[in-house]
Amino acid sequence: TMLLKQIAIDRIFLTENKLNLQNPDERRSDLVIPDIWLMAENIRYDPIAATDSSRFLYTDNIRTKIKNFSYVLPDNLAAIKFSELDFNSTDSTMKIKNFALQPRISKFDYGFARGYQSTWLRIDNNDVSIAGIDLLRTINERHFSARSIDVNTINFEIYRDKRIPFPEWQRRPLPQVELHALDFGVTIDTVQLDNGYIGYQEHVEKSSTPGEIFFTNLNATITNVSNDSIRLKQWPKTNISATTKVFGKGRIVAEFQFDMLDPYNIHTYGVEVNA
Repeated sequence: TMLLKQIAIDRIFLTENKLNLQNPDERRSDLVIPDIWLMAENIRYDPIAATDSSRFLYTDNIRTKIKNFSYVLPDNLAAIKFSELDFNSTDSTMKIKNFALQPRISKFDYGFARGYQSTWLRIDNNDVSIAGIDLLRTINERHFSARSIDVNTINFEIYRDKRIPFPEWQRRPLPQVELHALDFGVTIDTVQLDNGYIGYQEHVEKSSTPGEIFFTNLNATITNVSNDSIRLKQWPKTNISATTKVFGKGRIVAEFQFDMLDPYNIHTYGVEVNA
């Protein structure tokens, strides 16, 4: 028997709160959110509202801001950080400022700390905007669905020490294979990267210093990123269009196409280089 058959609250407003989720594994860090702000508007629960699937958690709008977030990954070798996350359920958007993946160890020591040849990676990003998030599908079906993701000014710094033994089990499959192997669903209509940078260093045997290549002014559009088998029957192709400059000078134009349903993972590409 329900104690409450009807709930009506105009607004719930929480500010300057701290959330601490303790990890029972002492070897792993707790998840601490030092500054969280939340507002929920027009909360209604009654027999009619309970059947309205268009309202998220029985509200007209939930807006949440998280500031100064930092979390050390389970291997203790890197941390995820951002200065602000702003989520708005009314227009189904999320904005993240100053996202970063920051290694906690020098790139020259990373492979030795892992115990095998591995990629040291640092990511810095000004802002990410996600639009058209399907919240109910994300929660109920464990399938993240969004209309678009816009990534502005993102920098990748990559280092690999080839002098350290490489285990065959670490060889990564093709992108379409990895996407299908996820234990949750993903559907993103368009991913847009603007003004990116990729710097790659590699240290090989019999070399005293690592070699380097870098790409500037990276702009890319990726369409139809999905592992939804029903959607892929109608739209099986994922397309990538990208432009960049190698060493800040030579312009590269590249096109890639992946057939997400091909049993042999067939993909095509074309690259044009101008000095």
